[in-house]
Amino acid sequence: PSTGSEELGTPEAVVVSSTPVTLTTVVTPTVAASAELQLVPSVIPPDEIDVEALRNTAYDGILDEAVLLEGGTYEGEPFVSGGASRPVVILLPEPITFGDLNGDGQADAAVILVSDLGGSGSFVYLAAVESRNGVAENVATLLLGDRVQVKSLEVEDGRLVASLLSHAPDDPTCCPSLETTRTFLLRDKLLVDETTE
Repeated sequence: PSTGSEELGTPEAVVVSSTPVTLTTVVTPTVAASAELQLVPSVIPPDEIDVEALRNTAYDGILDEAVLLEGGTYEGEPFVSGGASRPVVILLPEPITFGDLNGDGQADAAVILVSDLGGSGSFVYLAAVESRNGVAENVATLLLGDRVQVKSLEVEDGRLVASLLSHAPDDPTCCPSLETTRTFLLRDKLLVDETTE
């Protein structure tokens, strides 16, 4: 007799159009005690951005030309031929936040990138990434400062709210202590700091 409940079978990995998809067999009892099989995809919808896409995206506004991350890192050519010092840009694994930044109803993303140009500074950037039919595209990047620490990053009512530790006048360069909250709005492909408006 039918209980109205569903039983899940063993997940199977398949490939559809070169995109890995995990399918789960769902057994649905019927009144006639026979079973129907359904394949239920458990993938990110095509209009969503995933973290792996963010780690392998090109970002503008950091160096003179766009930097293409591979696995979350970009390493440029040495500043001096044969030298060890080279530009490096990394995407921090957190904080990363998702939400609609441009009002199109799709989940966009915001990430933090750190640029090391071989000197003593570590320059911290906020980058907005839009979803273009499921493809991550960096649309705006803004310098937050040298060795700024981003404690949290959230999307609230279409705005980015960042909790930061910045340098107070007497702080050593290693250890910022000034807590601030800054709010940014994505407007015309620019991140506008609404905190100072």
